[in-house]
Amino acid sequence: MLKETAGEKTVSLRDIDRGSGSDDFECRLEAALADRPLTLVLDMAEVELLSSTIVAMLLWARRQCAAQGVDIVVGRPSRRCRDALERTGLLRVVSTGSGHGSQSRFGLAPASVH
Repeated sequence: MLKETAGEKTVSLRDIDRGSGSDDFECRLEAALADRPLTLVLDMAEVELLSSTIVAMLLWARRQCAAQGVDIVVGRPSRRCRDALERTGLLRVVSTGSGHGSQSRFGLAPASVH
């Protein structure tokens, strides 16, 4: 799991969430957002394949975060997942090196507000 910094919460997104439905993920996300973090990190280290269910969960998380003014970033995606996120336009690559050895992260493109 990624190390959390001040104002940051981390929620793991896992392939197993696909099989059990997204209820567990939604509960974990809601619990993390209840703490009013400045940034939510979706740790994708355990996601091997970017399925339509995983994409739906990412978009749901993005909407929830946007509604609360929380920045959202994707942490530790596999090369395959990162490439799929970039190809679909879901991800803009953003370097966020914090200077203390943290892994590079990738930011989700901002949601358009209508």
